[in-house]
Amino acid sequence: MAVTSTPYVPMEPCPQHCGSGWHLPPHPHLTRGRNEPPADFGLVPLYPDRSVALASISTDPAPPLFIERLDPLGHTILYGTGGVGKGALACWWIVQLVRDRHRVLVVDYEDHPEEWSRRIGSLDPDVHASDMIRHLRPGGPLHQAAAEVRASCDLHETTYVVVDSAVMACGNDPLKPEVAAEYTDAVIRLGRPALSLAHVTKTDDMRYPFGSVFWHNLARTTWGLQADQSGAVVLSHRKHNNYASLGRFQMVATWANDKLREVYEKGYGQAIKERIAEILVAGPMTTSEIVEALNDDDEGVPVKRNSVTHALRRGIADGGLTVRDDKWSLS
Repeated sequence: MAVTSTPYVPMEPCPQHCGSGWHLPPHPHLTRGRNEPPADFGLVPLYPDRSVALASISTDPAPPLFIERLDPLGHTILYGTGGVGKGALACWWIVQLVRDRHRVLVVDYEDHPEEWSRRIGSLDPDVHASDMIRHLRPGGPLHQAAAEVRASCDLHETTYVVVDSAVMACGNDPLKPEVAAEYTDAVIRLGRPALSLAHVTKTDDMRYPFGSVFWHNLARTTWGLQADQSGAVVLSHRKHNNYASLGRFQMVATWANDKLREVYEKGYGQAIKERIAEILVAGPMTTSEIVEALNDDDEGVPVKRNSVTHALRRGIADGGLTVRDDKWSLS
């Protein structure tokens, strides 16, 4: 495509202060004569037109989520309070990505390479021993290091990036809207989909990463991870552009000899029903008593009565529970 040129006409202030501010010459106050051509300002090249007709863009359905959790084209955020299990869950997701033949780069701003290696090695020794996962500690915040990260990805044919963690990778106050925008732009410049691990500013407000709607709006998919008062760690599908909500799951991580042995997710409703069955071993209870027993831990968010009611109804449908005189018991 030929590159076209056009005369460059700079903006100039009106020396007569006519009230119209800045002008493009020729202007009555800026030229010696009304019909005199402007001075030779030279030529500058224009960019080729890169726009495309919207009708030429595919209307096919969005591709399926990677491992049924991660946006395959853009930015996913997994966020929650410290110590809730984000790192363990991220390791499990990486293992599943590699099993699906993805090459993963862990961009580790928290500089814990041994922790990543140890956890993934204990979850799946074969995945760990392969050449499908690489580790990188960049030399600056992601908006400055994006070219370095992308070069590593290109060299090793990486198909997915995991950033731990966004609060350190953004290099500035994550509560500022411009910082969220700058970080998102850096992720886009990586040229492949990415998962960022993030935090919340308040343990009782799990709506958005860092409590900021800007991080929420700029991501394609977000997952919140939070412990409830029954002791369950709940994974909630918070944002899901192009996809139906997957709802809530209980995330379970098992450890042995200080090694991460297993991570799995199961439906949250099923998890509540199992906890109810454990409680009812002691004898029949009312709905209110069951809710109180589930919320006997002061830490975490309360289990909602509505969630308990739904689980009890499923228990009747499955034949595992009965109710008599407003008291529930095992069948």
